[in-house]
Amino acid sequence: MKLIMWRILVPAYGRQESFSYEHYKAWVNYVHSIAGGFTVSQGVKGQWTSPDGIIFRDRMIPVDILCSRKQIKKIIDFTLVHYKQKAVLAYKISEEAIIRYSEEVPVEPVAVVKPLLLHDYSYQFAPGWYKCNLCGHEVHYKNYNYVYPERCPGPE
Repeated sequence: MKLIMWRILVPAYGRQESFSYEHYKAWVNYVHSIAGGFTVSQGVKGQWTSPDGIIFRDRMIPVDILCSRKQIKKIIDFTLVHYKQKAVLAYKISEEAIIRYSEEVPVEPVAVVKPLLLHDYSYQFAPGWYKCNLCGHEVHYKNYNYVYPERCPGPE
C-alpha cells in the first residue's frame, strides 16, 4: 500500500452549531483507527462557492494524514457525514512520504566527527584583550569599534 501525505480541511464549527469536544474526539478516534495518526495545524479561514452559488465562509482546521488514497476517501466520507458538510476538501501535500521507526534502524556506532577548528577570539586574557584559541593572535577590542571580535583573521 502506497502511503501519501494528505491534508484535509476539517470544519471548526457548523453552519448553525458549534461542535463539542466529544464530537471532535469521535472524529479523532475514527481517523486514528484508519490511519494510525495525524498532525493538526492551527486553524485557518477560507471561503468557497457551492455549486448552487452560495458563498460559505468557514474556519477550518488543517489536518495532515499519512495514508493511502483509499483510506483518505473513507476519512473524507466520514467527515462529510459526521460534520454534516456540503463538501470536504483533501489534497496531496506529498507524493512520497517515509516513516521510520527506531526498531528498524540498525544499532551501529556513530562516527565521531572532529570539531571544526575556527580562529575564534573566545579567550580574554586581559581587560579588552582577546586571544585566538587556535593561533594565539591577540587583538584589542578598540580595534573593532568596541564590538566583541567574533572571528580571527588567522595568523598574520
